[in-house]
Amino acid sequence: MTNVLGAKKDRSSVISRKEFDRALMSARTMDSNPYYGLRDGAILCLLWLTGKRAGEVAQLELDDVVVEAGLLRVTFTVLKKRNRDRLGLRRTKDIPLSNPYTEPIITYHDYMVANHIDCRYFFPSTRYSNFTGQVIVAVDSHLHRVSVWRRVTLHGPGTWTHLYRETQGAMVVRAQGNQIAGLFAVKQRLDLEDLNTAMRYVQRYGSDLIEEDRI
Repeated sequence: MTNVLGAKKDRSSVISRKEFDRALMSARTMDSNPYYGLRDGAILCLLWLTGKRAGEVAQLELDDVVVEAGLLRVTFTVLKKRNRDRLGLRRTKDIPLSNPYTEPIITYHDYMVANHIDCRYFFPSTRYSNFTGQVIVAVDSHLHRVSVWRRVTLHGPGTWTHLYRETQGAMVVRAQGNQIAGLFAVKQRLDLEDLNTAMRYVQRYGSDLIEEDRI
């Protein structure tokens, strides 16, 4: 596993729930303005629950996050390269509110609606005023994907954004009963176009499934 935005990271495992909980606690107990704790907690939980790319999380709009019918519904714009054109595909992830990791996302959403309803993006770009101690948010620009990566590495030393994608892929594969089910489940969960990419997740994390299929 490598970190494309920084030095190579050598790990033999994906992120454990215990490791993620430590990262989330780090975000919640930040000493700076409370806004950053709320925002970073929501970022971490979105990565953990969906395995989306940093850029796709960064570009979420405020209206893309909705709570309805017992679900947290998050609609991402998935950017694909096809014939040198970048095509934006819309994909919605439905997460039951019974999942405890939806709470930080909803709390942050409620904060944004109450205080920054005029913002276009769910994670707007910001600057912190040392003079007033206030966070100044931009109405029409979003957090950069590199900034998302930096927040992840701040709260989880030894982790990076794509490792969350690897982790979600591993969880999906291990939850399936056979190789074929795992292959298509990973393709759907991570919004992949190529089955070969999904197969890499199955090969990496599905050795137990392979052994079961031989019985």
